[in-house]
Amino acid sequence: MDRLQQWLNIGRQVGYAIYLGLDSVTYVDLLWPRQTSPSLIERKLHRMSLRGWLMALTCSVTAGVYALGKLNAMDEKLDTSESRPRSKAKDAVRYGFGSQVRHDDIADTVT
Repeated sequence: MDRLQQWLNIGRQVGYAIYLGLDSVTYVDLLWPRQTSPSLIERKLHRMSLRGWLMALTCSVTAGVYALGKLNAMDEKLDTSESRPRSKAKDAVRYGFGSQVRHDDIADTVT
């Protein structure tokens, strides 16, 4: 895991902590029996908690896109290198024919 992924994971964790902490404060405040509407402080706390949730979501999506980009780059690097010859069995498994090949082998041994 490189530095960017570590920072994105920290940002995601902090965002969720902000969201859960501030949201729980607003829920505890809503438990008090009163007839007035939510105060300005409650609305600001709720808005800040939603911003924490958005920060966590943004960090999580960014980390996923970054990891996907790294995996695609590694796949391209492996596909272009001719250091490892590919076997037909690996190709069959990769393209989804592996289960059919195994099924045919089992059927041939039974009959």
